[in-house]
Amino acid sequence: MNAQQRPWAGIIIGGALIALWYIATRTTLVLAYKAGTLSQVQGLCDSNIGRLSRALSAQGAADCNHIDGLSTWWNAAAFAGLLLIVGCAGWLIYQHQRTTPGTPASGGRQRPA
Repeated sequence: MNAQQRPWAGIIIGGALIALWYIATRTTLVLAYKAGTLSQVQGLCDSNIGRLSRALSAQGAADCNHIDGLSTWWNAAAFAGLLLIVGCAGWLIYQHQRTTPGTPASGGRQRPA
């Protein structure tokens, strides 16, 4: 893989991380939980009934802690994907401006033919 292909790979990987985050947290396509999607179960755990379940049941507390941990990891993966996309896109724009004659990043000079 040459240096010009690397930023595109970062954009693709970042997009894949965000797509996986969406699939894992907003749909039941890959990760189906007992009560629905990850965000639905997390909402249930954060409700008053969920807090009561955490307090009264060891299994309820373990389930909600597991969901909280999964949510944290998926959110971190989505954030990393976003950073990859923004960073690699910025690098591509910088490289394009640096190598295009007549742009401010290349000094505004025309390159000799």
